[in-house]
Amino acid sequence: GCPLSKFKRAIKKQGYCFDEKVLNAKYFGVPQSRRRFVLIASRLVKDIKLPRQARKKENLVTVQQAIGNYKKFPRVDAGFKDSSNRQHSVASLSQLNLERARNTPTDGGNRLAWAKNDALQLECYKNHEGHYDVYGRMFWNKPAPTLTTRFLYTSTGRYTHPEQDRGISLREGATLQSFPLNYRFYSTNQGVIATMIGNAVPPKLAKAIGQSLK
Repeated sequence: GCPLSKFKRAIKKQGYCFDEKVLNAKYFGVPQSRRRFVLIASRLVKDIKLPRQARKKENLVTVQQAIGNYKKFPRVDAGFKDSSNRQHSVASLSQLNLERARNTPTDGGNRLAWAKNDALQLECYKNHEGHYDVYGRMFWNKPAPTLTTRFLYTSTGRYTHPEQDRGISLREGATLQSFPLNYRFYSTNQGVIATMIGNAVPPKLAKAIGQSLK
């Protein structure tokens, strides 16, 4: 059998009961669509349950609600380095990728907008259908796509800001993971911080799971 099946049989033999489910963080107040397998187990109680997902679209937190306030997230240019604890730093863009961002429509635009511009088009996508999220902008009125450890870079997914010509900042990424604004990441390396953020369990999802355990 698969390793997961073996694991579940092993914990049953040890007297554990468990609950398992694929949970999507967007149903727990996280402004991001992020599906993750979760299993919790106990030998203390016979009926342990993961939290229920309230699948109501009106309850979803959007990118606009999360990072659309320009007092909290000031307009900055690609390559901006924030030396404050706010950590609103943004990765640099090559001139070519900056032109790609400028030619991508705001609020959910993708690379199809510059498909006929040979100077901007990528060779690997000229005759390729799909992968339209690469170099795409986030939508204001939807939760963000799943943040990876490379969310700083516009070339790795739909990580271009909805209207500014840049990728999202470290702080914007952290907020889309549901970290509070005053949470500080201790490193001077942007890539290291992005990895911390991208690998994290969103705090609001973790809280919901913790409350179900409690």
